Amino acid sequence: AHARARGTTTIAFVTQQSASEGGGLARLLTELPVDEMIFVGRIDPQSPAAGGTISGLQPGAGVVIGTTAAGTASLPDALQSLALAHHIAARTVAAKPPVIGGFGDKPKLPQRFALLGVPTLFPVTPAETFSRADLRRLTRLLEDYIGAPVTAMSAANDPFDAARTPAAGTGMPLLDHATAPNARLLKTLETMTTAYGASGHEQGIREAIRSRLPAWARRLTHVDPAGNLVLHLGHAVPGVHVPTILFDAHMDEIGYQVTHIQQDGELVVRELGGFYGRYYLGHVMLVHLPDGRSIGAVLGLPSGWDRPGFKWPPALSTLNESADAYVGTDSRAATERLGIRVGDFLTIPKTYRPLLGSHFEVRSIDDRAGDTALIETVRALGPDFARKYPGHQVTFLWATREEVGLEGAAAYAARVAKLGREPDVVFAVDMFVSSESPLETRRYGDRPPREGLCRARGRPFPRRSARRRGAGRRPGPRASHPRAVRRDGGRQRRRGVHALRK
Repeated sequence: AHARARGTTTIAFVTQQSASEGGGLARLLTELPVDEMIFVGRIDPQSPAAGGTISGLQPGAGVVIGTTAAGTASLPDALQSLALAHHIAARTVAAKPPVIGGFGDKPKLPQRFALLGVPTLFPVTPAETFSRADLRRLTRLLEDYIGAPVTAMSAANDPFDAARTPAAGTGMPLLDHATAPNARLLKTLETMTTAYGASGHEQGIREAIRSRLPAWARRLTHVDPAGNLVLHLGHAVPGVHVPTILFDAHMDEIGYQVTHIQQDGELVVRELGGFYGRYYLGHVMLVHLPDGRSIGAVLGLPSGWDRPGFKWPPALSTLNESADAYVGTDSRAATERLGIRVGDFLTIPKTYRPLLGSHFEVRSIDDRAGDTALIETVRALGPDFARKYPGHQVTFLWATREEVGLEGAAAYAARVAKLGREPDVVFAVDMFVSSESPLETRRYGDRPPREGLCRARGRPFPRRSARRRGAGRRPGPRASHPRAVRRDGGRQRRRGVHALRK
């Protein structure tokens, strides 16, 4: 074993290193006489392997010891020998020295210098991935080198253990729904937007909708063969035409679906819905399993992303080719042991974050805000609808698979048409883009927030009703987005549809 270190051991947390400025390291070397230095951090190999790994090493391979051309090999060799003696997996690689900032004559690294790090995937991305086992090995190697007692870093005290509960007081506090003026609506909106359910996988959001409906309405709902959640209020009169209004909002969100599990354990996934998948590459994903569990993953980056001269696809490219998702395994069998199967769906994680005033931020507002609006409308009509409004019927449709072609609404429309029960008026309640920034195009998004409802195309908006309810009105755009005339409601009425946006 290495003898206990003599002299002074300094542990320094340097600044400005990630920005490639090296100012903190330069200041340290200028003010502190150093005989030897171990730099712990990201190791930049002289010849990176494909995929951004260090000489092809994968997470779990052990400690990486970097040796530079500027220093001697004595310290890296000593660390490698120590690792071998203590049965710590380690490998030495040729690496670039850390950046040292400053002007003029820059301070030099000591001759006895080494870098220590761990193998990482997707370095310098939002989804940089490493193994906690490697971190424990690195910690033990450092403690052995200075002769300090070895720390038992178990799951209970591992600061990088994802299973640990965050300490109290961390993170942004959520809006207090209990004291807000519109507490129930806000709670419903949060429940809707934080539920997961990509196109064709709406089980979770469907149950979330049911949970927020009043008990009397929940008992009246049913799920049709297309997976739509349907609620009818009012009674039909035999032989008499009873006017029927249908309110429609879709449940699904954009995401991915597993189409294949490769021999190396990675998933081949395809997009569910129309979106620019290029913005999700290199980000953390969730693989949702049928039993309700979710497993972390990383959406892979394009080939050559870490090479000089790499260029992203054009801004409007949708990258129609399939993508890969890494789940931390190295074989198909290991991936399947996690419970992942072909057909499972993936989404980007999301969190409901309140902003200033009545604003909030969360993914999948499209169309979970519409789902919320329908739930609140059901509550407002109440359980005595048939008695209060005899001779009228209202249908609420929470539709599936809108993002992949309005499939749920189309299936419902075909079924009721076959039965001769087409609704007289359809309101498709969906979201509309907003662009109040001076840098954004006004072609089809010139609808600032806070100005009330927006009608995109269709027959004349019922102005009297809008004024009575105190709602604003904005007409649909002339040069509208193609989807503005392809919403769910268009599947219900051939003679036109009211498409309400918020």
